[in-house]
Amino acid sequence: MLHVSGANQFIKQTLIEEVIKLKANEMHAKKLFRISQSVNLGYDTYDSAVVVARTVDEARNTHPGEYEEWDEESWCTPAQVEVEYVGQPRRGMKLGVVVASFRAG
Repeated sequence: MLHVSGANQFIKQTLIEEVIKLKANEMHAKKLFRISQSVNLGYDTYDSAVVVARTVDEARNTHPGEYEEWDEESWCTPAQVEVEYVGQPRRGMKLGVVVASFRAG
């Protein structure tokens, strides 16, 4: 009977370890988010973008003008960014901006 109990304990521990690995992978999995802002609505501003990020916070801190320095005149502060989960990116997509909407003036 002790042998069976030991086997059950081993199975339980193995399952717990697998769940922990899955949760860790889920936390680091890439996701598609739509980010938008309604603070700066004039010309030469970004109004929204679709980004690949791991977390809502990472998406919120992605500037739509990916290679620009953070600029509150053409975008907004991270606290003002609205983030909406869109789905899963295709395999191989890199973190960052997929497409952005810019109101050119």
